[in-house]
Amino acid sequence: GCSPVLPAAACTDGTTATVGDESCRPIADCGEARYPATTGPTIYVDATAVGGDGSEAAPFASLAQAVAAAPAGATIAIAAGDYDEAITLGDTPLELAGRCPSMVRLHTSADAAVSISGAASITVRGMTLSGSGAGVEVVSGHALLRDLHLVDLGSFGVVAVTQGRDASVAIDNVRI
Repeated sequence: GCSPVLPAAACTDGTTATVGDESCRPIADCGEARYPATTGPTIYVDATAVGGDGSEAAPFASLAQAVAAAPAGATIAIAAGDYDEAITLGDTPLELAGRCPSMVRLHTSADAAVSISGAASITVRGMTLSGSGAGVEVVSGHALLRDLHLVDLGSFGVVAVTQGRDASVAIDNVRI
């Protein structure tokens, strides 16, 4: 008979394996830099920062601060760390970019770790999402979810509750 080829132990946060893999592999490359690569205007976040202004030299400590300060089209670059907060993204087009799923973890007790509700195009990439609710909730707007690990959730990994509103979700390299 056939025997499946799988890793001997369960994969950890930010890693994955498919049938035929003998070991776990990263969902996305972490690189050597403190922050993920970005283009255009960038707001920086580091969980260990104290009283920053969102610049690379003095990053914000919370994602909520960065979202509030980000201009349309900005990337919020997130350094390795654990972030205990829920993020709501609305009418401002943004990219929420973590260094990589094995190094950036967003955990919350809210209904969703990331909630998208607005007319904007939003990209969320490079992190692990966990908590008592959903990983990503899309009410309206357009979401691209890339290089994510959605784990230890009390609800759905990704939920779209559009209620007749214009919404779309594209998923690329997401482990649920």
